[in-house]
Amino acid sequence: MESDFWVRGTVTRVMQAIERMATPWMVRPASPTADLYLLNACGDWVGEGRPITQLAPGAFVSETTLLVMRHAGGAATLPERARQFYLIDDDVNALVADVRTPMGQRLKLALFERRYAAALRHAGAQMVVSSDALLRLHPSATLLRPVWSAALADLDHHGKAGPCRIAYLGSAVHRGDLALIGKVLWSILETSDVELYIAANHRLSKLSGHPKVKLIAATSWPAWRAWIEQQRFHIALYPLADSAANRARSCNKIIEHAVVGAAGIYSDTWPEAARVSRRSAGLVLPADPRQWELAIRSLIDDRQACLRLAKAGRALAQDLNGPGVQRAFWSHAFSLFPFRTT
Repeated sequence: MESDFWVRGTVTRVMQAIERMATPWMVRPASPTADLYLLNACGDWVGEGRPITQLAPGAFVSETTLLVMRHAGGAATLPERARQFYLIDDDVNALVADVRTPMGQRLKLALFERRYAAALRHAGAQMVVSSDALLRLHPSATLLRPVWSAALADLDHHGKAGPCRIAYLGSAVHRGDLALIGKVLWSILETSDVELYIAANHRLSKLSGHPKVKLIAATSWPAWRAWIEQQRFHIALYPLADSAANRARSCNKIIEHAVVGAAGIYSDTWPEAARVSRRSAGLVLPADPRQWELAIRSLIDDRQACLRLAKAGRALAQDLNGPGVQRAFWSHAFSLFPFRTT
């Protein structure tokens, strides 16, 4: 008995030491999750003199409530509160198990997200999730959609001359997904008047070396977000391998594509693509490279069809992107009443 207690204590101390050493390397000073699920909609409630204090990129506290979003790396300690919430926007276990997930990301997920999830759920924290698939994994959770504070593009760029600008806005976590259509994109680059924008950290040696490919420099989340909000594209691609991790992804890319004014093309294995199909707000395709090539070429050749899809995608994004649901939920969760919410 004493031996088991000593072993558990030793393991805990070792994990804490590893976290302290890993935090400067793995925890960024700003969190996309915190922006999308709290700060974009409710940032006026957070900060000095406000009812919510930010303890770390993903940790927030009020007088009554503690919220951790993915993990609390960077916080010295987490105060005890009567109400606790834990928000997750990925199927962490599926990502850790998927060999296509970059090793550094798998290590971060295992070291931070898994541990905080276990501790907070053990403490009775209420779960908040970002997709229907995650809600099925956690049936007692609350579902929140992401919110962007950036204005959606006005689409004027679709009427201007010049090459068709195509974007793939996934990070290196999606390296395997982009590879699904790598040959298709190379063929299009060789034969069409296009520019393709991809993140530099994909390291797809052949594709990234093409003269028509524009590499988006690896940078911080605030810099990436500022860059995205200034860009305009005609087509945005979201191919996804059929995996548990990808099926759990939120509707974020629909909104992000509207921020850059693009007509979106999505994999049909992504559950959120169903709402795109219902609204004819983009193209939804099976995992057939030939169909992806035909679809991309059709939009390159027919700019009016591309504009129609971008308009429908923008309208769908407007419906998804209202901050009202988040503000109502978090004002209650953080016990802000009678704090004024307007």
